Order: sequence, then structure tokens, then C-alpha cells
Amino acid sequence: MEALKIKKADIIGWSMGGMIAQEVALSNPDKVGKLIIYASTCGTNQSVAPSPEVVDIFSNQSGNMMEMLQRFLPLLFPDHWRNSNPNFIQELPKSSEVAPIETLKLQTQAIINWTGTCDRLGSITQPALVLVGTDDVLTVPANSILMAEKIPGSWLVQIKGGGHAMMMQYPGKFTNIVDTFLHS
Repeated sequence: MEALKIKKADIIGWSMGGMIAQEVALSNPDKVGKLIIYASTCGTNQSVAPSPEVVDIFSNQSGNMMEMLQRFLPLLFPDHWRNSNPNFIQELPKSSEVAPIETLKLQTQAIINWTGTCDRLGSITQPALVLVGTDDVLTVPANSILMAEKIPGSWLVQIKGGGHAMMMQYPGKFTNIVDTFLHS
């Protein structure tokens, strides 16, 4: 932001990006306008972990990118939605458009090693929206409730039937909610 001479910006962070957005808002409050934490967690032992089955799938980083994507699809999109949208995979980024496997492994390690923000969320002063799908199995919706309770005056929005990648499931709903918050 300094290099681009941006004094203040609204920030949206998805999943690990939501963890980063929390850290930015806490460490540089003067640089953050509005904060959107989407499908994320505040870490530490206060957060609700995904099920052991989900952790096993997420931790299995074997195979090539397409094999990993096929394995991760149930973590991103609920079964009921995938069954109702059988051609959705054509709309997903191709393997050449996503991060290399080594980058994904480093991302996983960063998430595991993160010390979290749960005990510091009460210090966030920016207007904040916490957004989650009710069927998110990676960042269990209870985590969003916890964060919204800890961030003074925050909004909490849960999209019924939304999974971890609900911005791809329900782009219209997602955009309307974000737009409403940013323009409020």
C-alpha cells in the first residue's frame, strides 16, 4: 500500500486471506477502512476445528493439481450444490491458473503455525463484516459467530447452503451482501 501510495483501503480476505485481513486490521488500523472476513477463523484453541475427515482430506497433498482439486471439491462445495450443478467444474480455474502444489503446502503450514487473533479481535475498530456459508466444512460457521461476537459492532451474514467457496456458488448473493456492507 505504501509503494502504491494507498493511504487506506477496504479489505476482504477469504479463508487464509481472512486470517491475514485480521492481522492487517489489528497491526495497521489506520490503513484499513472496512474489513470483510469471509469463510475464516480467528485461530487458537477457541476456534472450532473441522472434522477429522475434513482435516485428512485437506492434509493430503499427494497427486497432481487436478487430483488434488477433485479431492478438495467436497471441501469447497456442499454435495447438494455439486449434485444440482453438475457442470460447475468447467467454470473453475484450470491447473495452470492456480498456485503450484509447493505454494499450497506452504500455505497449509502457515495456517497450522498461525498463533491466531481470537483474544485481540475486540481491538478491531473498523466496520467489519463476517461472512460464511452455513455448509462450510473447512471453516466451520461457529467460527464466524465467535468472531462476530468478539468484533464490536460487526455484521454477521450466513448464506444458507453456502460452502467454503460460496462466492462461486452464489456470486449474486455474495456480491450484493459485500456491496451493501461497503456502501452502508
